[in-house]
Amino acid sequence: MVHFVRHRTNARQRLTVSATKAMQGHRVVVTYPDGRKVIHNFPDDSARNRGASALQIALIQSGWKPIKRPPCQWLSHSLKSNQFPKTLALS
Repeated sequence: MVHFVRHRTNARQRLTVSATKAMQGHRVVVTYPDGRKVIHNFPDDSARNRGASALQIALIQSGWKPIKRPPCQWLSHSLKSNQFPKTLALS
């Protein structure tokens, strides 16, 4: 799932793009701020990848900006340099 945002007249608008497996191929669903959904169907992985790239370009050209995914907080907290015991060098 990818989220896009744009600012219009002091209001922040957000849309969501999600991909799911369909009975035959793949489905990409774009949900607009007004609740409208546009469904794109693709027969295979490569068609879905090309279609999703074209969709992303079209959204960016029309003023939408992708929201960057925040870093995984659990990863930065769980992997600390002093977490693992020091190993002895073999001589």
